[in-house]
Parts: sequence; C-alpha cells; structure tokens
Amino acid sequence: TVLHDSLQRFHSLLAAEGLSWNDFTTETAERLVSQALDEEAAVYRNLLMYKSARDESRLARLKRRLLRTVDTVQFQISKGDLVPVAAELQFGGEHARIPALTYDLQNGLKLILQGRIDRVDMFNGDGRRFLRVMDYKSGKRNLDQDQIRRGLQLQLIMYMEALMHSPFPMEAPGQAPASTVPSALLYYSMKEPVLDLSPDSIPDPENQKMQIRQQLKPTGLIYEDEESISHLDRSFADSSMVIPV
Repeated sequence: TVLHDSLQRFHSLLAAEGLSWNDFTTETAERLVSQALDEEAAVYRNLLMYKSARDESRLARLKRRLLRTVDTVQFQISKGDLVPVAAELQFGGEHARIPALTYDLQNGLKLILQGRIDRVDMFNGDGRRFLRVMDYKSGKRNLDQDQIRRGLQLQLIMYMEALMHSPFPMEAPGQAPASTVPSALLYYSMKEPVLDLSPDSIPDPENQKMQIRQQLKPTGLIYEDEESISHLDRSFADSSMVIPV
C-alpha cells in the first residue's frame, strides 16, 4: 500500500541523513514524511494522485496517518533499548542479505522459504543479542497461539527463525554475542485510532496522544524473560504502553 511503502521510504530517508529513530525532531519528521509521500505518489501515479481535489484530500489524510505512525513508532522505540537495524530485510532469493530457510522433506525434496521482513530491531548486551521483528499492517492483526500450533500463522515465526539461524548482517566477524534472544514478534497496525470525544469527556492534547499510543500499541508475542522485557520497555512494571503484556 502507499502508506506501508511510504513508511519504508521514510526509514531509508532517515538513514540517508544519518539519523536514528531516537533523534529526529518533529520538523524533520514532517519534512521527510512529505518527501516520502511525494516520492511514493510518483510511483503510484496510476492511482491518479494529485489529479483532483479528492486525490489531494486523500494525500493529506495519508500524510496525517504517516506522521502519526512515525510519532508513535518513535515513542515505542524510545521506551526500550532495541533499535531498528534493518528495514525490508530480504532473506532468500537473489542478493538476499541472509539465506533462505531450507527444510528437507520426507520425499527427498527440499522446502525453501524466503521473504522480506518489514523491520528488525536489535540490542546487544551482556553477551546476548536481543531481536524484535516488527510487521506493519493496515488493519488490526494479532498472533493466535492456537493458529500457530496448527501451522496456520507462521509468518513472524519464520522471520525470527531466519534471523536466529543466520550470521546477522549488521555485525562484523567476531562481534556476535554468545546467544540470541527472540525478544518479540509484533504487528504494528497503521489503522485510524478512535478517540473518546464525547461532550463530557473531551481529552486535552496530551491525553489524546496517550489514547492514540495506547490504541496503537503493538500486538503479538514476547519472550517471557525478565531481562528481555526490560530491554523492550525500560519502565515496565505491571503494564506497558509499548509491548503486549
């Protein structure tokens, strides 16, 4: 989708300017979001963007959604130690940075799985590498453990499997920690949040932002390890604004 591709383009533009997700300003976000959308609009020109007032209105709505997504993702990343190290990371196929997953079948054939991971976050500490896989969705999605056991919802698990069993491309030889922890398999929904704006309970701007962040908290599974959770959310106690606990 335009929104998904624009977010990936924003990630690339951020890296091109030598910035991380932790240190860009609101002004920088607005500038790069506009650039990302303009470039994607050119790619999707067959959708007739810019051709009518309706298309311009649509583009303005997309910009608001992308700005909200960028703000929320920056907030989520700032709460922990894991930081994005790769976007649109290909495993398997030509020019892939990590190999495909390969399984020997009983009939003598091989099953080869390849894919593209929306975002990979990492933190190295105390001899351990902590990994988070993030998949962006336009609607609500969650991981159902029953579906996983039945082999019907394995996308994020395969992504993590590919990372866990490959030399990680961001590290030089000899830098790899002793062990790797699959800290989180998460979905981030880029849906429109619904705020409580009833006449007797109109929130102030800060409360509005908290409502939005709560609704856009990632869904999925996390590894139940105290150290791993502390790196996902440094302020975690009984609840979290950034991980599904």
